[in-house]
Order: sequence, then structure tokens, then C-alpha cells
Amino acid sequence: MAVDSINIWVRKGDAGEAQVQLFAPDLSRVISSSSCTMDPARDYSCVLHIDGLLESTNYFYSLSVANWSNMARLHTLHRNEASLVFGSCNHQSGVTHGVFSAISDSKPDLFLSLGDFIYADLTQDVLPTEDVEYPGLSSDSFDMKAIHNHLLQKHRTAFSSPYIHPMLSSVPMVGIWDDHELINDFDSSRLELLAPAFDAFSSYMGSLGPNAESRLRQGQLYFNMSVGPMDLFVLDSRSFRGPLSEAQSPGKVHFGAEQEAALETFIQGSTAPFLVIASSVMWNDCGEFALNNKREPLLDAHWRYRDARARIFAALDKLPQHKQILLLSGDAHWPTVAKITLLSGRVIHEVSVSPLDGFALPYPERTVCESDGVASELIFLPEEASWPKKWPRKQKHVQVVSYYGQILADKMSNRLTVRIVSVENSVKQIVWQNVFGETFQSQDNIVIL
Repeated sequence: MAVDSINIWVRKGDAGEAQVQLFAPDLSRVISSSSCTMDPARDYSCVLHIDGLLESTNYFYSLSVANWSNMARLHTLHRNEASLVFGSCNHQSGVTHGVFSAISDSKPDLFLSLGDFIYADLTQDVLPTEDVEYPGLSSDSFDMKAIHNHLLQKHRTAFSSPYIHPMLSSVPMVGIWDDHELINDFDSSRLELLAPAFDAFSSYMGSLGPNAESRLRQGQLYFNMSVGPMDLFVLDSRSFRGPLSEAQSPGKVHFGAEQEAALETFIQGSTAPFLVIASSVMWNDCGEFALNNKREPLLDAHWRYRDARARIFAALDKLPQHKQILLLSGDAHWPTVAKITLLSGRVIHEVSVSPLDGFALPYPERTVCESDGVASELIFLPEEASWPKKWPRKQKHVQVVSYYGQILADKMSNRLTVRIVSVENSVKQIVWQNVFGETFQSQDNIVIL
């Protein structure tokens, strides 16, 4: 979805054609149409595209696939205001709090998935501490076809889930992958998984972003787009990263030179009042102190690739002070807000939200951290009394929680309202909210929606 165009992703499951007709707002005439053929190389899915639309306008469209048809409504984006919802980690644990229906009910302009929309290496009945047999993958064998089929089935299950489908059919969505679209803590030591995982992801979530067809041909998942008055860059934090075990150094690869250059060009060329950079993994340093039961760091986040992160922070530090900057992330299985102080003293904020639907994991033992002159302070965490202190050892000890983040951007008032919302038994509760304007305004109120 954009101010003047739409993409509609369709999957039939076998050969066939999809057609869409777009009607004038008063339904008096067909103003545009498009068709696509189900692509077996994309798990029998295809993408319909229509452009030349008017900004912030309601349209009706008729979608036909084989003998099925449906009439629906869409609304193009507004240049001066937008609502963006984001989150990560959709374990589909079997215990659902209705988070995707809650997201749909909030009627955002866009949903951004920050990875782990599937868990290729886990099942509903297996804890994240246990070893799982990965079909087609063992210590001495590698079956590309079996792995690819396994990954496709995981994506099919997610996209056809009765819990998720109401959101998919009513809210525009884009997204990036993280480790569980491949395997836990994926890095270049498991490169044999990259090709089948990329292909499977490209058939589903990867097809939804801007200029997806041309990007995917080049093997590129990262993207940027305008969401109303926000310039948004979504990083690929998995495809290029070097081994986690490699020592910190300027040469330790995280994003790859091409992606870093693209991001720097994007930062320098941003003209919107709000700049949002999203990553599947955490930016702040305190994630290093979220520990498992062996007292080992849980997260494979940016703190393991500090030199690559420092180059991004340096580019942000050069921007004019009036430019509002927000970092997004997920992955950790606990929501937080971090105040990050750059080398110049400039303060930016990170809002990290997860899981959408999944198990809660222990949050850091330290909330104030520093490395290489950059300070991080966690200014929001869930209530200590309600949160697990240890990694769950048995399935019955798993605590399933649901969170999503929401950004309301308004260019005219120069305000960026950011929320973290919990969902339990279909009841939404704003557990943290702040307004980023010319000054950072704290709002500690908790609101039941």
C-alpha cells in the first residue's frame, strides 16, 4: 500500500489466474484492472499491482480467483499522517490471546512484521531449549527439497491460520525475516539453509514489500518506503552476518557493505520529518545481560556486531537535530523501550516489541549499559512480578504473552505517538505510551481499550 498504488498478494494452491477490478469511490465505473497467474515457483501465489490512485481515498475492488470472488474496500495512504503497527515472534503456541484480531480492529495503515513470523525449527509442543529434528537437515546430510518443503509448509500454515487471516485480509502488510525463518541464531556458519529459506520466504512475506519482484531477483530482502510522513528503512539482519563467535572488529560483517551503503544513502536523503529504521534484532546493549539458565547471553543482537552498528549511529548523528529518529526491533520475547545516547550526546529511542504470540523469556539483569561511548538505558520493561525470571524448563511453565507496537505519525503537529499494547483474551491494554515531538514527553497512563 502507498499513497498512489496497491499490491494484492493471492494464493490459490494450484494453477490458475487472479483478477482484480478497481472501482471509482462511488462504484460508478471500473477505473483499473490487473491480473496475474499463479506461479508454481512461488508456491502457486502471485501479486496483483494497480497504480495511478489518489491519495487518502477509499476504493472498492473486486477480486476473483477461479470460481471465487469477493468485493472489498481499501484506503490509500495519506502523506501527512499514518498509523503503523509492528511486532515480531509469532510462535503460534496454540494459546492465542487474539493479537491479530486486535491489530485488525485498530485499523492501521500498515503492519510491519519484524521477523520470526514462522518458527521453522520449533513446534507447538517443543520448548526453545530442546533440540528439534529439522526435516532434511542433520549433522551429516542436507536434503534441499525436504528443507524447502518443510519451510513452505510453515509459511502456508501461518498465512492460512484462522487467528491471523482476519488481519491478512484487511490490513496491508510488509515484513522482513529473522533467525526462525531459517534456524535459531542463524549466521554464515549455516549458509546451506539460506537458499531454500530465501525462496520459501520470498513466496510469502518477501513478496509483499515495495518493488519486491525486482529486489527478489537480486537476492535482496531489505527495503525502504514512505509510510505517510515517515521514511522507513527495514534492515535484513540475517542474510549477510558473519559468525556470532567471531571477535568484535571493524571487519566483522553484519549487514554487508551493499546494505550499509544503501542505508547511509537513505539516511542522507531522507526528507520526511520522521525517520524510522527497523531491525529484527535489538539495537541497545542491555540485551547482552538477558541470560539463560546457564548464565549465557540469550540474544544474538547488534551488541555482537558493535562496529557495524557504530557506523549506522555515526550516520544518524550527522542528521539535523530537528529530525526525529526512531529505532524499531523485536526478537527478544520481552517488550522494552531504550534511551540510547550517541557519541555526540544526541538521544534517540528504540522501541522493541515481541512476542506477537509466543513464550515470554527473561529480560536483562541490567537496565543501564554502555559500550564504546554509547549509553543505553531501558526506560520500560514489563512489571517484574508478572514476568518469568528463568528460561522455562517444561512446557507447562511456558508463559504465553502477546504484544504489538503502534506508531501514529502526524506531520502537521510534528508529533510521533508511540505505544506498546498488550493483548490478553482479546482485551487490549496500552502498557506504555509516549509522544515524540520537539521534546520527549512521558505519558505513564495505562489505558484499557
